[in-house]
Amino acid sequence: MNAAIRQAFEQGLGDASVRCMLWTDDDLFVDLVLPGRPSRTLRLRFINVSKLVMNCDFGDCVGQPLIFSAKAEEIENDKWIVRFDFGVAPDGFIEFKCDDISEAPSV
Repeated sequence: MNAAIRQAFEQGLGDASVRCMLWTDDDLFVDLVLPGRPSRTLRLRFINVSKLVMNCDFGDCVGQPLIFSAKAEEIENDKWIVRFDFGVAPDGFIEFKCDDISEAPSV
């Protein structure tokens, strides 16, 4: 994980909206629209994802879910546990392990 991504997690990604999630091979891509900056998108690439758990209940809501909190915690051998919590619409979380986190170019 580079310094810019580490700083984004430390400053908090609360109120960022998830615009898109893409799973390809073993990597997970997540596009986040940052709060207060509708034109600023942060596209994260989570490398070699495992133990993915998605528990979200959208109910009758549609649109881009808002992140309540996000954390990336370093565990053994430079691997990471990542968790995105949603407070409302949807209620729930996404959690997984990965080998690294990088910023991916927007497509």
